[in-house]
Amino acid sequence: TYLSPNVTCTSVAVFLLAKQIQWDGLIPVESRVRRIISNLGAQTFGIYLVHALYLEMFNTKNLPTLLYNGPGGPAIWIPVMSGAIVMVSYFTIRILKEIPGARIAAP
Repeated sequence: TYLSPNVTCTSVAVFLLAKQIQWDGLIPVESRVRRIISNLGAQTFGIYLVHALYLEMFNTKNLPTLLYNGPGGPAIWIPVMSGAIVMVSYFTIRILKEIPGARIAAP
């Protein structure tokens, strides 16, 4: 589970490690990568809220069968589906933020 001591300690350790890195030295302030990361970071809460909808949609379409029996197996399909769900969730939040009345629902 997500509340087990191992997961909690690892999460805290990764957070503290990421906090100690001098990101300005690694990624220039005016770079395109920095803008993409900042834009993605601004949408993370909305992505978190929406991704469960897409997980449920993909789960009803025999996703577990594809993940474990598809070409390349789980080593290929889990990262591919994770990336696809994050991208679809990101664009869903971006579209919701453009709709005047729906901005309240999109954090």
